[in-house]
Amino acid sequence: MNFNGHSYHPNFIMEKGDDTIILEHFGMKETKYINVMNKKIEEYKKLCEERENFHFIWTTEEDLTNLKVKLGAKLNKTPLTNPR
Repeated sequence: MNFNGHSYHPNFIMEKGDDTIILEHFGMKETKYINVMNKKIEEYKKLCEERENFHFIWTTEEDLTNLKVKLGAKLNKTPLTNPR
Protein backbone atom coordinates (compact mmCIF):
# COMPACT_ATOMS: atom_id res chain seq x y z
CA MET A 1 0.00 0.00 0.00
CA ASN A 2 1.38 3.40 -0.91
CA PHE A 3 -0.04 6.63 0.53
CA ASN A 4 1.42 10.08 0.91
CA GLY A 5 4.74 8.92 -0.49
CA HIS A 6 5.06 6.19 2.12
CA SER A 7 4.96 2.45 1.56
CA TYR A 8 3.01 0.39 4.12
CA HIS A 9 3.35 -3.37 4.54
CA PRO A 10 0.74 -4.56 7.04
CA ASN A 11 0.38 -8.24 7.91
CA PHE A 12 -3.22 -8.34 6.67
CA ILE A 13 -5.61 -6.09 4.76
CA MET A 14 -9.33 -6.84 4.78
CA GLU A 15 -11.88 -4.99 2.69
CA LYS A 16 -15.62 -4.68 3.00
CA GLY A 17 -17.22 -2.38 0.46
CA ASP A 18 -15.29 0.89 0.59
CA ASP A 19 -13.82 0.14 4.02
CA THR A 20 -10.28 -1.13 4.50
CA ILE A 21 -9.21 -2.79 7.74
CA ILE A 22 -5.47 -2.94 8.37
CA LEU A 23 -4.26 -5.61 10.80
CA GLU A 24 -0.77 -5.82 12.26
CA HIS A 25 0.55 -8.38 14.72
CA PHE A 26 3.39 -7.31 17.00
CA GLY A 27 5.02 -10.33 18.52
CA MET A 28 8.37 -9.28 19.93
CA LYS A 29 9.23 -7.52 23.18
CA GLU A 30 12.77 -6.22 22.57
CA THR A 31 13.17 -2.47 23.12
CA LYS A 32 14.22 -1.79 19.52
CA TYR A 33 11.18 -3.69 18.21
CA ILE A 34 8.82 -1.90 20.62
CA ASN A 35 10.09 1.44 19.28
CA VAL A 36 9.36 0.29 15.71
CA MET A 37 5.95 -1.00 16.83
CA ASN A 38 5.04 2.36 18.40
CA LYS A 39 6.13 4.21 15.27
CA LYS A 40 4.04 1.91 13.06
CA ILE A 41 1.00 2.33 15.30
CA GLU A 42 1.28 6.12 15.07
CA GLU A 43 1.74 5.99 11.27
CA TYR A 44 -1.29 3.74 10.80
CA LYS A 45 -3.41 5.88 13.13
CA LYS A 46 -2.44 8.97 11.12
CA LEU A 47 -3.27 7.19 7.86
CA CYS A 48 -6.70 6.25 9.25
CA GLU A 49 -7.34 9.82 10.37
CA GLU A 50 -6.60 11.02 6.84
CA ARG A 51 -8.82 8.36 5.25
CA GLU A 52 -12.07 7.84 7.11
CA ASN A 53 -12.73 4.51 5.41
CA PHE A 54 -9.45 3.04 6.76
CA HIS A 55 -9.41 1.27 10.12
CA PHE A 56 -6.40 -0.08 12.00
CA ILE A 57 -6.23 -2.81 14.61
CA TRP A 58 -3.30 -4.68 16.05
CA THR A 59 -2.60 -7.71 18.15
CA THR A 60 0.24 -8.65 20.47
CA GLU A 61 1.45 -11.93 21.92
CA GLU A 62 -0.88 -11.38 24.89
CA ASP A 63 -3.85 -11.51 22.50
CA LEU A 64 -2.89 -15.02 21.39
CA THR A 65 -4.06 -16.59 24.65
CA ASN A 66 -7.64 -16.04 23.53
CA LEU A 67 -7.25 -14.82 19.95
CA LYS A 68 -10.76 -15.60 18.75
CA VAL A 69 -12.39 -13.46 21.44
CA LYS A 70 -9.79 -10.67 21.50
CA LEU A 71 -9.44 -10.30 17.74
CA GLY A 72 -13.20 -10.63 17.30
CA ALA A 73 -13.78 -7.78 19.77
CA LYS A 74 -11.31 -5.58 17.89
CA LEU A 75 -12.82 -6.41 14.50
CA ASN A 76 -16.30 -5.67 15.83
CA LYS A 77 -15.19 -2.05 16.39
CA THR A 78 -14.68 -1.74 12.62
CA PRO A 79 -17.20 -1.93 9.76
CA LEU A 80 -16.26 -5.63 9.49
CA THR A 81 -18.72 -6.86 12.11
CA ASN A 82 -19.53 -10.49 12.80
CA PRO A 83 -16.35 -11.93 11.26
CA ARG A 84 -16.51 -15.60 10.32
